[in-house]
Amino acid sequence: MNKKYILAFIVIVIAGSLGYFLLTKNSYEWNSLEDKAQYADVSWNRITHSRLDGFVPRLAIRENKTEPCKASINDAAYLRREGGMCKTGYWLEVKNSSSTEKIDSPAKLRETFGPIDSESEAASFVAVITPDLKVGSNDVIEGYTSTVRDGYWVQVVQNNTFGCGNHKPTRVIYKVLKSGNISPVAFEKPGSVSNPLCVD
Repeated sequence: MNKKYILAFIVIVIAGSLGYFLLTKNSYEWNSLEDKAQYADVSWNRITHSRLDGFVPRLAIRENKTEPCKASINDAAYLRREGGMCKTGYWLEVKNSSSTEKIDSPAKLRETFGPIDSESEAASFVAVITPDLKVGSNDVIEGYTSTVRDGYWVQVVQNNTFGCGNHKPTRVIYKVLKSGNISPVAFEKPGSVSNPLCVD
């Protein structure tokens, strides 16, 4: 291939990557100026482990769920609910030597696996609590992690399957404190749509 074409291709790729990078940096709505100020200095690490593999101590863990549509909207006894009006409830089960413990609330999750001492732990906390995440092969959530001053950031992709809008996936950054408390710090603007589609 002609060298000029190769050089032009490389320039286009670099320009496209830079444009995407700048779009990513400028497309978040931030909940605090302090967190926004940290964003330019953080380095991101891609999540490569499955949703349950980050938990410490290493225990025999499995995820269980209700039958489809059996999770009551008002029932708090789940780590998360997936679905629209027809919800499925999820929880963890940890097998001990003589019994199986059901972890069906963030408080029980923190009690069992806190404090959070690594980015991989933070990613697993977000993965089992947050609904409608984009998950790839081998049960690995699509996203990145970073260590910040007061804990960890976990950047994930929300599918936006339900509700009204354009339903395009958007990125969200969650802060995970060492205590295990989780809160969103930034979210990507979903973009406007002239004829929103509503999905229940």
